[in-house]
Amino acid sequence: MSENKSFVSRIYSEIKDNLSIILIIPAFLGGLWQIIELWSISMPYVRFFSISQIVPDGLLILIFLTIAFVPFFAGLLFSAYFVHDEDRQPDTKTKLSQNQYLGTFCFISFIAGGYLYAIYQGLVTYLNLSSVVVIFAVLIGLLCFVITECYKIANKSIKRYLGICTVFTILLSFLFLYILGNMMHKSFLVTDDLNNIRNIDKIIEDKFPNTSQEILYFNDKYIFVRVTNKIENKTGESVDKVCILKIDELFDK
Repeated sequence: MSENKSFVSRIYSEIKDNLSIILIIPAFLGGLWQIIELWSISMPYVRFFSISQIVPDGLLILIFLTIAFVPFFAGLLFSAYFVHDEDRQPDTKTKLSQNQYLGTFCFISFIAGGYLYAIYQGLVTYLNLSSVVVIFAVLIGLLCFVITECYKIANKSIKRYLGICTVFTILLSFLFLYILGNMMHKSFLVTDDLNNIRNIDKIIEDKFPNTSQEILYFNDKYIFVRVTNKIENKTGESVDKVCILKIDELFDK
């Protein structure tokens, strides 16, 4: 227990000593998200980057990252203050073998992979975004726990497999971040109950008749709308354009 308490104290000390740097994280995350959104439209649109938008975007991302790490820190604090060292000593009869740890890793990985596939295909419609993040964070936490525990008893050959397992877990995490980014784009870009979107639709319909429109992204200054001709050109293809409107057009005049 003393070791874990010391670890928690070190984390607290590091946070306290680097608080000024930590405060920059929301701005960095918000800026990164905005650049990715603008770049996904086309690289030249990065020039419409808004400095004043990075803080609210960053705080939003930080909230979800905090939610994701809650299970980890809750388990760490519980282990530090409520689990005694003698309670951790495993019985040699019940201690898992290396193969059992690897089997457990494969089983949890299968569940995590299936969970990611279900999210990507839009099959997980009964969970909100926070629940999706927490469930995946728990799965990744279990994978990290299995790798850590197996490493303590692993021989050299098994440790090579654990290296592959670690890389796989990292790739799985990056894949989830990619899917999460798409989910956040769909969830927070335009909500279904935002009535002001009709103002944008009317402007686009007046400027570009016989077209359909889709809002790609907006910050606190500009709205980026994809305009697609409903009438196909001579080659039989629909023509897409990007129309940029000022954010003021979103509000009633």
